[in-house]
Amino acid sequence: GWKWYTEFARLKGCVIAHKGRMQHELKRVEPELAAMKPVYRAPPIQPTPPAMFRWTHPANDVYVAGSWDGWRGRLRLSRGVGNKANSWQLSLQIAPGTYAYKF
Repeated sequence: GWKWYTEFARLKGCVIAHKGRMQHELKRVEPELAAMKPVYRAPPIQPTPPAMFRWTHPANDVYVAGSWDGWRGRLRLSRGVGNKANSWQLSLQIAPGTYAYKF
């Protein structure tokens, strides 16, 4: 709410310059200024959906590594069950961007 604050500061400055005449005006508008809502409201931040990695081939274990952490680590994918036993997946929250990865 910079707009109401600017107006409040302006009126407060007038009170100092013209104390006797403006004192009454400031008292009259101060409750109204205090009750004002900000003109601009930032939109809520929407979370980025997680990246989904899938491997659909037979394997004993599946890991993925990528450039999102400078290739410093590898993460294990979870195996599906039943008729999805050869389906592996990992949901990973990473910053928006373009990355290289390898299973």
